[in-house]
Amino acid sequence: MNLIDRYISAVAQQLPEARRDDITRELKANILDRLENLALEQGRPIAVEDESTVLRELGHPSQVAAGFTPPQQLVSSEWFPMFKQCLTYGIIFIFVLQLIGFGVALTSMGKLNIVGFLFGFFQSSLLMFASVTGAFYLLSNLPATEKISPL
Repeated sequence: MNLIDRYISAVAQQLPEARRDDITRELKANILDRLENLALEQGRPIAVEDESTVLRELGHPSQVAAGFTPPQQLVSSEWFPMFKQCLTYGIIFIFVLQLIGFGVALTSMGKLNIVGFLFGFFQSSLLMFASVTGAFYLLSNLPATEKISPL
């Protein structure tokens, strides 16, 4: 297997199966066209060094593969306003709950534990953020047949 085939194989591993054959054919044609143009410019047959130069110009296989696939978002633009609203309400809800817990601890033990309050708020906020983001990621990336639109 030559250098070009190994490069195309590395790119193909990172492509969606449905478009893999078309993209690899297009990529190979692009590489061969560049090599042909380079041979015409230099007036000599292509050497292995020329192949590696062209492949270096194209970039790392993962970068090339990323150029052929659409970017994936955590939360789609149609769900983003509701996502922000849920995060805002979640932070407010967690703050109120932590404040109530802080008040209960203050009245029952008589200690002022601000570090515990801040740590609990931070920890709960991270968990809420991860949960809400995960739920909206799933809603944003449902298969086309099962799409749900926001209200």
